Amino acid sequence: MASLGDTKPCGVCGGETTLRMVRAQVASLGVGPDAGTTPAIPLVPVWECADCEDRQPLDGELER
Repeated sequence: MASLGDTKPCGVCGGETTLRMVRAQVASLGVGPDAGTTPAIPLVPVWECADCEDRQPLDGELER
């Protein structure tokens, strides 16, 4: 299991990725009767590269 702050090599550029919690990407914010209300965007664990800024989702479980 991985823990926040763990590092590993980036599969794209070979740099160093760090496991972090970031906001999930939202494809669209729906419009309708509640258009003025922004939904809560959850945090998800991703491997983020400091060099190329690539983000890969955590494959497995996060150690709590």
